[in-house]
Amino acid sequence: MIKLKKLIKEHAWDRNFGEPLPTLKDVVEKHQIEEKEIQKLNESPEHQLAGELDKVSNNIFQIMKRYEKKADVEGMVRAWMLGLHSRLKKSGVKI
Repeated sequence: MIKLKKLIKEHAWDRNFGEPLPTLKDVVEKHQIEEKEIQKLNESPEHQLAGELDKVSNNIFQIMKRYEKKADVEGMVRAWMLGLHSRLKKSGVKI
């Protein structure tokens, strides 16, 4: 037979005497916060780096599109890529 004290102590959430019961909104918010924290922990630095480099790539394509009728985009991109390649080599990145 279970004693009344044991039943009173067993509960599904941590709250002190006098605090209101959690609402559905409270539980949903807590769950969303926990999910975001788990996502941050699961994302490796490589994953974050890849995401940031992808954003930079998108910006480059937007710039190229903006100047496609005004300048020699191919020539400028080629020269820029050669310079970028050189700078990456100097910084120690093996390509």
